[in-house]
Amino acid sequence: EVEIGVPSGLTVTAAGDIYYTQGVSTMFQGISKLSDGIITKIAGKRSFEEFTDGNGNIAAFTCPKAIQHKGEYNYIADASNGALRRVNAAGTVITLAGVGRNMTNTYSDGHLPPIEGSYRLPISFTTPDVFQISARTIRMDQVAGISIPEEGLIYISDHGYKCIWKITIR
Repeated sequence: EVEIGVPSGLTVTAAGDIYYTQGVSTMFQGISKLSDGIITKIAGKRSFEEFTDGNGNIAAFTCPKAIQHKGEYNYIADASNGALRRVNAAGTVITLAGVGRNMTNTYSDGHLPPIEGSYRLPISFTTPDVFQISARTIRMDQVAGISIPEEGLIYISDHGYKCIWKITIR
């Protein structure tokens, strides 16, 4: 018998490996892999509520709810952080969009939902990573579901703002 913890989302790779999100405050919050009856913690740690990119147990999440495997990555709806995160096979976590729990509408005052149908990133740039920097300023709230119908196209549900985000990566 394998103890899974508090699972919330899962995805299965073509090889049959199961990756799942788990966690609530003060317990392990992150991504684990179940393969041949063995659980391996890929990224995350036991924490209250944190928002940190990094490798393995340096990375921190706040109640990750959903996961989708596509290509060589797992994409995570990091619920209470209002963030879309990406994890590679080595356990390195980066934030693709979102600003973290303390900057969401649910947990702080004064942050209203988007008033237009979409955010547009700048077409001119001064640094090579300006698009990535701009995407991380998108203010999502309580993300909970994720779907990636094709490479470069991500849908993520946000029950805090009562919307579905469409994120195109080019």
